[in-house]
Amino acid sequence: MKQERIPIGDKVKIYQRGKKKNWVADFWHNGKHCRKSLKTSNKKIATVKAVKLASELSSGEYQVVKTNILIEDAIEKYFSSKENDPVRESSITKYRNDLKNLLGYCDERGVKYLTEIVPSFFDEYRRVKGKIWGPNTLHNSSKTCKSFLDWCKSRHLVSQNSLENLKLRKPVACQRAVPSIEELRNILISTCGLDRLMLTTLSMTGLRGGELKYLRHYDVDLTDNWIHVVPRVGEQQKEHIERKVPIHPELRKYLLRHHITGDGWFFQSTPSHQNPNGGCLMSQGRLNTVFKSVAGRFGHPVGTDQRGLTLHALRRFFETESVKSGIPQQVIDLWMGHTGGKSMSKIYFTLKDEESQRFIKKLNFSPLLNFERGATNE
Repeated sequence: MKQERIPIGDKVKIYQRGKKKNWVADFWHNGKHCRKSLKTSNKKIATVKAVKLASELSSGEYQVVKTNILIEDAIEKYFSSKENDPVRESSITKYRNDLKNLLGYCDERGVKYLTEIVPSFFDEYRRVKGKIWGPNTLHNSSKTCKSFLDWCKSRHLVSQNSLENLKLRKPVACQRAVPSIEELRNILISTCGLDRLMLTTLSMTGLRGGELKYLRHYDVDLTDNWIHVVPRVGEQQKEHIERKVPIHPELRKYLLRHHITGDGWFFQSTPSHQNPNGGCLMSQGRLNTVFKSVAGRFGHPVGTDQRGLTLHALRRFFETESVKSGIPQQVIDLWMGHTGGKSMSKIYFTLKDEESQRFIKKLNFSPLLNFERGATNE
């Protein structure tokens, strides 16, 4: 007996089919007769889905999901779509590495198509990688993979994201290594010249390494004592929010001695074999290497392990010293550009310039900058 077909608009009809009595949509698209399962036996839910389908057909938004899309081809399409998005180069590099790891594992297991990335396969992938990666690396890489499959679904490369309901438990945050003021002083004493000045600036402002790198000469106002962090097109910085950080009086003394050539970057690379004239962007990676090398000579663990020191530890040092000095957390967050908090106090909190300058003076950096013993390293 032929099933009764219920019209939904003028383009779609629905009817029940099979042992489970699931509802099916019947329609024409691009001159072809189509039938699509609505994956429910509930008439009300089926009607809602059919109305959406009819709307997509009327607006021309409906697309037939392609089958047997190669994972490698989908990844290529994914990064092509990111070319016009305001995504940092470092983020794109991370996404590429994450998806390259996934693709490599798929190749090893003979998995070629998007539809083959199912929860059980992804669980095994995470189990294998969990043996060689840390919890945070595994968590962030897994998020990238889920996001990639969401994108594939939005572009009709797959009918659904098979990992959509996969719950990724965020690793418990661990306290990261922070050097004491005495330990940091010893590290600074063992550096010299521009390296010492840049490390000192990071320690006393809480700037990110990338923010320090892209400071222009006019961003550092030594008259009114402000460092202006201004995101610019083409400069890869983590946050795209402008802010200004007060300059500590002790830091100002050091910055006044810094001679800038030309009208470019505030911290320029020194002459080298590759760049005899200098004047180029400072290398954040090289500065990080210098910092870890010196810290390692003093017996400190270095690297991305939670006990290890990297250049980012200077940012944690600044926040730690600010908290110990009794500076309100809202003030510290504004200085450091923290945007993660969504509380109303953070949204509505305002900080006057004179208050900001008064708070920065509460920090006692004199022990950090006592370089008499290290004068020979200048």
